[in-house]
Amino acid sequence: MLTLICGAVLMFQSRQSARRASVLVLLAGGTAIPALPCVAAILSHREQAPILLAALLIATGLVSGLTLLSSRSRMRLTTLCDTIEV
Repeated sequence: MLTLICGAVLMFQSRQSARRASVLVLLAGGTAIPALPCVAAILSHREQAPILLAALLIATGLVSGLTLLSSRSRMRLTTLCDTIEV
């Protein structure tokens, strides 16, 4: 849970960044931080690997889907994201 929160914090900080390079670094770090423990969990709990892999793929799809939203949809999510960030 701690790694998920740390990754989310990095992703939320990318919303306040103005340069594309820093946004890319923050999003890559925010994605890698929760992904590494997930991969470690999959490797250490082989019997639960399909469930863990499905959860990891769903999370990846959600993050990717949020980046592809239109500007209008993103504006609606801004208030929600500000609330979560606080």
